[in-house]
Amino acid sequence: MVIDRNLYWASSGQKLILYGVLWRPKYREFSEIGEWSKATGFDRNSIVSDPRFANFEADDFSLLQESPARILPAGKVDGVG
Repeated sequence: MVIDRNLYWASSGQKLILYGVLWRPKYREFSEIGEWSKATGFDRNSIVSDPRFANFEADDFSLLQESPARILPAGKVDGVG
């Protein structure tokens, strides 16, 4: 399974990634993308940044031209894609 080239964004004080579910004893929470990548091998080419939505408050989730989501690396990952 390949999980990579994603853009993560969390509000201040929120965890970035929940791996598993809270009611299972082996779930894990991550606040840093590097911790997540080191623990799982996932998201080595992913970034954490504000996606720069056109108008978040008005539910307009289209991306502004300068959105970092537009510059995520493209191409193959381990022969996939």
